[in-house]
Amino acid sequence: MVNLCHRAGFDEVDDNDVQDLLESHAESLSNDELIELDNTSQEAEKEGDEEEEPVCGLDIKTLQNVSVVSKKALETLKERDLNPARSSKMAHDIEKSVKIYQEIYDEKNKKN
Repeated sequence: MVNLCHRAGFDEVDDNDVQDLLESHAESLSNDELIELDNTSQEAEKEGDEEEEPVCGLDIKTLQNVSVVSKKALETLKERDLNPARSSKMAHDIEKSVKIYQEIYDEKNKKN
């Protein structure tokens, strides 16, 4: 997975990043964490009423995350799908679709 990220130009991604991302989606939140998350959300809403709406966009971190997650999903499909032709076609189609985001990432990364 990390090798794929490096080939795609995400040189700063390492094994720990991938492992942390995967583990974060499997963890359940405690009641205290859920309460804190809710409080933070409510505070952000109150501040949002007073401040200008933030501009949504594709920052480098978001683009990097999209790449890592999509590559991990493709890797999982290739490993588990018993029909290699199907998983190969799916991988090709997804890689083709995600390519535009890789190009945006490359442009933003060059500017920084």
